[in-house]
Amino acid sequence: MKLILLFIHVLTAVILASLFWMFPRKFRDSLVRWWARRLLHIFKIRVVIENPHRTSLDQQNYLVAANHISWLDIHILNSIKPLTFVAKSEVGSWPVFGYLARQIGTLFIVRERVSDIKRVIKEMQAQFVHRSICIFPEGTSSDGRSILPLKSNLFQGAIDANRPVLPVLIQFRQQGRYSDVPIFVGDMGLLSSIRRISSHDNLEAHIYLIQPINNESNRRQLCAAVENSLLKQMACLRDNENM
Repeated sequence: MKLILLFIHVLTAVILASLFWMFPRKFRDSLVRWWARRLLHIFKIRVVIENPHRTSLDQQNYLVAANHISWLDIHILNSIKPLTFVAKSEVGSWPVFGYLARQIGTLFIVRERVSDIKRVIKEMQAQFVHRSICIFPEGTSSDGRSILPLKSNLFQGAIDANRPVLPVLIQFRQQGRYSDVPIFVGDMGLLSSIRRISSHDNLEAHIYLIQPINNESNRRQLCAAVENSLLKQMACLRDNENM
């Protein structure tokens, strides 16, 4: 049943995405948020925002720097507040989901090309006027048990635009314990990941909003400060839970 509902939901998204150019920005954002929430509902994934008193994605436009576990990460964050994402160029070639990512304004990057990094940093400046931008500075996905070393290049976008960085830690749980069901690593295919997730119920995505950072003078210092914040939050989870 989940896969049937998912097929209908994705088909609806393709139709709506083809008409995106007709809609004002606020209405497009509302559609993106609705679609993300409906997707998570189909998979029976509940989003839990931890320590929301610290900050809010509605306060201002941030550079959101999140750890990366699954293709679901984008939809989970969009269910809270629609963001502009920077994604690796391969995502743009995914069937259907790549098309949808392009339609909602995802910035695609070839990380190995310095010229492409500079292009994306420049495009980030225009996006910051309207909304927050999210990057996954680990550069790849992990199993969520640790934080991989962060890459500093895209933090230059926050410095150039004078925007604070909001570190965000994502962790998946099931029945109160760490879950590896949604992880999307190695050679795993998108369809096999969808089947794996759809075979489980009662998944939770816990989102930890960490204190924003805006007082670093260069991208390497900023990157190091964000990495330290994520590592501290991860260590805190280990101290309080059996991961």
